[in-house]
Amino acid sequence: MMRIYRAVIVFCFCVIFCHAQATKTDQTLANIADNRKPDKATQQIVSPQEQSLTVAGRRFTRVDEYYDSTTHVWSVIFVDDPQHPESFANQLILNFYDSTPKPTSEAVATALSEERSGTKNIFLFKAPAESGGEMVYHIVSVTHTQSQANFVNVMAVAGWEKAAVNIDFSHRLGVGIDLNKTEVEARQWLLSAEGEDLRDAVSSLRIGVGWHEYLKKVK
Repeated sequence: MMRIYRAVIVFCFCVIFCHAQATKTDQTLANIADNRKPDKATQQIVSPQEQSLTVAGRRFTRVDEYYDSTTHVWSVIFVDDPQHPESFANQLILNFYDSTPKPTSEAVATALSEERSGTKNIFLFKAPAESGGEMVYHIVSVTHTQSQANFVNVMAVAGWEKAAVNIDFSHRLGVGIDLNKTEVEARQWLLSAEGEDLRDAVSSLRIGVGWHEYLKKVK
């Protein structure tokens, strides 16, 4: 099977909302969390049988799935250009965590949100998936790689089968010369019509039933 690789994304969940020292753009991004409306994007259930997804009018094709025996994580990968998956514009990965003891969504979000070299959080927040529902942890960040494509990442970490799942969306940016300039490009994309549509659509994805039994066969 073909494997899709991109820069490792690990971040620090130091705060639960947006950065306090906000510029006008920062405040606009922070308002995204406050102004989320459930009717902006129709809830979409992703089942184990899905071979393609339509997200904000864009077709994503399932191209790979594998189990990492070291991290005990199953990954199911969709891209918007299956003919050239190594140069996708947008990628969606479903990461299912099933180690022992079972990790909570909060614990997974804490680990994923730790900032490392070449990564920076743009904003972080938590909100229930539905009114009165289980808490979902949202991480929006940027990844910069030297002389390679950079990414803006939109992740939603939620509970799954008494463990956790991370719905990880990445949009490819230009080849920025440093992390700060990449962050500026990422913020501009997040506030664009395309960025807003894709972000809302990804936030509306839900994991269907049957994944645990299906993924057992992937090992």
